[in-house]
Amino acid sequence: MSNGSSQHLHINWPWQTDNSEVLTAIAGVGSQLTAVKQQLTAIQQKERGMATQADIDALQQRLGAAVSAIQAEISSLQAANPALDLSGLTDAVSSVEGLEMPPASDAPPAPTP
Repeated sequence: MSNGSSQHLHINWPWQTDNSEVLTAIAGVGSQLTAVKQQLTAIQQKERGMATQADIDALQQRLGAAVSAIQAEISSLQAANPALDLSGLTDAVSSVEGLEMPPASDAPPAPTP
């Protein structure tokens, strides 16, 4: 084709892209990464506020010891004063005894993100 005008043939190859498309894609990935980092930070802050299994076990032991001490005091009162009605105290202690924590193996699985 030589008619005096110069024409350039422009071919768009499939592997060629406009830089703006690449920059837009990178910006999208960057904003998604920022969102993931924010979620991770929030999760880490929640974890710091949660009790560990050791904390729960220690609390359970202290609660058990306190219930045993109260039961001993009720028994002493009952022995010293057989006419005294201590059924309300006995029932209250019995209800506290039923508040035991399930073993760690019975705990529900952690949620997956």
